[in-house]
Amino acid sequence: MLKRRIWRPIAATVFFITLLAAALFIFSLLRANILIPEYFLLVVAVLAFFLIAAAVLLYYGMRKKRSVVRRVRRIFGVILCCVITAGSIYGTVLFASFNKVVENITAKPDNEVRSVVGVYVKNDDRAQSISDIASYRLAVLGEFGDEKLHSNYAVGKINETLGTSVEAESYFNISAAADAVRNGEVQALAVSEHLLDVLENSEDYKDFINEIRLIGEIAVPNTATLDNTPIVVRYETSAVEPTPEPTPEPTPEPPAYGEDTTLVIYLSGTDKWQEGVSNTHSDVNMLMLVNTKTRQVLLINTPRDFFVTNAALNRLDKLTNCGVLGVENSLKTLENYYEITIDNYVKVNFKSFMIFVNGIGGITVDNPVAFHGKIPSHEYDFPVGEIELDGPAALAYARERHSFANGDLGRGQNHLRVLTAIINKLRSGGATLMMRYPSIMNSMGDYFETDLSSEQISDLIKIASRYIDEWDIKSYGVIGGSGKSIPATSGYEEYIIWPNDRSVAFAKRLMTMILNDEIITDEVLDEYPRY
Repeated sequence: MLKRRIWRPIAATVFFITLLAAALFIFSLLRANILIPEYFLLVVAVLAFFLIAAAVLLYYGMRKKRSVVRRVRRIFGVILCCVITAGSIYGTVLFASFNKVVENITAKPDNEVRSVVGVYVKNDDRAQSISDIASYRLAVLGEFGDEKLHSNYAVGKINETLGTSVEAESYFNISAAADAVRNGEVQALAVSEHLLDVLENSEDYKDFINEIRLIGEIAVPNTATLDNTPIVVRYETSAVEPTPEPTPEPTPEPPAYGEDTTLVIYLSGTDKWQEGVSNTHSDVNMLMLVNTKTRQVLLINTPRDFFVTNAALNRLDKLTNCGVLGVENSLKTLENYYEITIDNYVKVNFKSFMIFVNGIGGITVDNPVAFHGKIPSHEYDFPVGEIELDGPAALAYARERHSFANGDLGRGQNHLRVLTAIINKLRSGGATLMMRYPSIMNSMGDYFETDLSSEQISDLIKIASRYIDEWDIKSYGVIGGSGKSIPATSGYEEYIIWPNDRSVAFAKRLMTMILNDEIITDEVLDEYPRY
């Protein structure tokens, strides 16, 4: 056994390291600011208890004679210190990385790329790079929402590369620009790469991507605006006058989300797998209204093919296409359509959805109709009744629409079931699941985007955990009739859903009730419009 003069500095060193690790953990927990005071004090109390126990085991009986009991007690003291230190270091690293993820998703650094404009020519064209198109006429979408900025920035960079001004012609939709390339009206096309995805659903244009070749890319930075980007694109060929830019207004401070607050969050689900959540189709369009006073949550689903007025273009379009011009455009479109103010948005893609569902341990869904669903790597049979879904299975469940007679409307109902199941799982998981939140966020940080501030995220987590067992979830999906029309974004005839006015009015009524602190009962929901 170690002598007293040797053991004292060893014990002091071990305990000091343990105290330091514990202090760093508490600091990181304070900085994360996701625990309500009761939970935070509980964590501190438990940690303090184990620290006191470790001190007793290390120091008690130090002045007494040597004994086997004291030796065993010291060994257990060292082991307990090691456990506390290891746990504190793990928690510190976890919450530090969580804070970094939150900072990354709530702040848009100046060097962030807002869009990538691809420059394309026909497959048999001689041009191999942007420097080869000095004499070409260039098709752009110069009045197409955000694409007005992207087009002007890209053409400006092309002019810098060439040392001369390229002739750029603006078209109002992507199919018109594709036609101009096909018939030789222009020799090159410069558009944000995600806009070519709009052509995938057309028999006439789905092979267009195979008819052209990429010769260069231009990254449009987050700092680019119409104020600091020269307007170099002509608009003579456009059938519609450009929409004047609104007068900039000072950006207000984001509100704090506390008790007795009602907030509206737009949940957007994109149809992509890769890192990042760049502008693309929004396949899930959900409004989540949260009344922290009545503890009621209302989910309103709007089908992706709903025919609504695209806020950026001021023309009728499929709701899913609005996301091609940015999540803010989808948000504004829904604001205008439902005549409601949306506070914030959360945007996820396929990958982040699967990571999140797996992170919370899967979900349970009460499935009313048996069907078959699939994702690229798996196929699933979903029987009637309560079914357990992991991340990939939940994605396959939420994506399927061809199995339902009402197509996208049926898929929308499944979206509501999945989101309701996620909220119920979070609620049933309680504080334990809340403590896993940082690791979940860390794993999905690259596939997730929001305009919530870090303070608002902290507020929401604390509100959710404080009343974890009290939330009452109601849901409704607006309906409509199937048909065909020409959406503004694509410019060719597509399948769309004509909104049912009575259904939309009912959704507005439910939202008004939530905003006015009225309780939505099951009897109220039973009044929903039927065909």
